[in-house]
Amino acid sequence: MIKFVVLASRPSEWSKHQFLEWWRGPHAEAAKKLPGLIGYTHGKAELDFDRYGLEPEWDGLAELYFEDRDALDLMLESSEWKAAVKDTANMGGKRIALVMDEADLLSAPPGKPTVTPPSSRLQSYPSVLNTFNLQNKTALIVGGHGDMASIMAHTLADLGCNVVLAARKENLCEELAGEISEKHEVESLGLHCDVTNKEKVRKTVKETVDRFGSLDILVNSAGTFWAGPPEDISVDGWSKVVDVNLTGTFLCCQEAAKYMIEFGGGTIINITSSGGLMSFPPEGGEVVPYTTTKAAVIKLTKDLAVSWAQHGIRVNALAPGSIDSGFTDSIDKQGQAWLRERIPMRRFGRPEELSGALAFLASDSSSFVTGHTLVVDGGQTT
Repeated sequence: MIKFVVLASRPSEWSKHQFLEWWRGPHAEAAKKLPGLIGYTHGKAELDFDRYGLEPEWDGLAELYFEDRDALDLMLESSEWKAAVKDTANMGGKRIALVMDEADLLSAPPGKPTVTPPSSRLQSYPSVLNTFNLQNKTALIVGGHGDMASIMAHTLADLGCNVVLAARKENLCEELAGEISEKHEVESLGLHCDVTNKEKVRKTVKETVDRFGSLDILVNSAGTFWAGPPEDISVDGWSKVVDVNLTGTFLCCQEAAKYMIEFGGGTIINITSSGGLMSFPPEGGEVVPYTTTKAAVIKLTKDLAVSWAQHGIRVNALAPGSIDSGFTDSIDKQGQAWLRERIPMRRFGRPEELSGALAFLASDSSSFVTGHTLVVDGGQTT
């Protein structure tokens, strides 16, 4: 298999979204019909910009995967490819760059490019470390403040990702966004979002795409709970938890997926809970609306994964166990002791212990994983 990356420098007056839509027009559809093409990803280009001497304003238009060198040569000779090169070069004198993974950079003025293949088959595969690279990608974290959100934001930014943080408390999101930008030298933005309001969710997603030109990763972390014996829970208390934890998650997935389908793919990570996989007696905390909605999110994740796989969208869930933060802090000392005794590792998790799992699900390291719930709970559900 050979991966071929298409990049170009866009006109300064265009956003990345406009540029991708321009390419999507005749060129993306033509590319998908090429003989020997076994895969196409729109709006994506994984490579080391520094290595090839590319400027930051260059955008990845597509990745094309071919069976072999002969299929690639046929593409380079095709009228469709020559038209793409010519059209790009005619955009105010802009260039198009064609890079084959682990091969030499080719710069076009128009004309037939020549490609040097990798010296061995192994070179056509990325290194494991590179699969975690999120440079030039954008993530939206909904429920964007607090210890858990902070760890997730720092994790994605540390991998090179721009991060948008959104929640009802916009000021806390803005504060964390400033911290992220300063520490990781990526762009970060704080926005207001109420996940129970479809129009506000739509606005948040649109603002993210308008600002960064893409939406590659969505993390649904907004959540709430209502404690008490189930026989005493009011309809209002029940509805509040369902509206935030389940309906809010669905609305964010729905609005993000509309753009991800346009862009040719993306990754959605729904933050659920080990509580969605187990039940607690009263001494472990009476939070039936919480555990019920978290179980529903796990099922929603599976259903959306199957529905959107055809669009290149992966949907997975991350299920933390009892973490020394947030919800666990709301349980009384006796309840916390009861929970801790039932964790094989005999302790609560630390927020930073979710970083590796999040990095895996957000990156190409999990490129063949969808519909999965990754549990990080010290063996609590074992």
